[in-house]
Amino acid sequence: MKLDSLTEMLSEMVALQRRMRASIGAAVVEDFYDVIKRPCNSIQELEELCKRLEEDTTYKKKMILYLSSLGGTNTGDCIRRMMRKLGTNQLWSIYSMKGRKGKRIFKDLTICRIIFKARKRCDKNANTCEVEDSIAEMLRYAPHRGEKKEKENYYFAFFISAAFRNILFHKLHIMLVISFYQGAELKFIDPKNV
Repeated sequence: MKLDSLTEMLSEMVALQRRMRASIGAAVVEDFYDVIKRPCNSIQELEELCKRLEEDTTYKKKMILYLSSLGGTNTGDCIRRMMRKLGTNQLWSIYSMKGRKGKRIFKDLTICRIIFKARKRCDKNANTCEVEDSIAEMLRYAPHRGEKKEKENYYFAFFISAAFRNILFHKLHIMLVISFYQGAELKFIDPKNV
């Protein structure tokens, strides 16, 4: 129990240290809105961002500093944080690392190289293969993020409609039984009038 809390505190301290180390050079980056106003939502917005990164070297440096200041407890966490700031799941669902399954290629974009540099700035020992795998994983699961709530809403609506049908059926059944025991003629009872 104590060991778990100590390891958790240690990992938080390491993440804080990385953010502080990255923020020493990030004094130029005052806040999020200086670098990027909001996450890109379309291919055009991402292409404009990549074009600006290619043309403006100071903006490119600011972006690397900002992304590296986001930190994270491990490579996967760091990459997810960076990519959430750069684009939406809707945008990332259009891309794959190598362009498989008819998707656009992500590894050729300028922003991919920026993410690599930012991660290397956070952790000098960061493995390139691990960074690439984390980006690929983020892109792979992007189409499915946010689906859980939609599925839960669908199942809830299905459950409510099934429960409502059961209530109507039981009410109709009870009315038929009562009318039978009262000696009344068996008639069809319209469920709309129930």
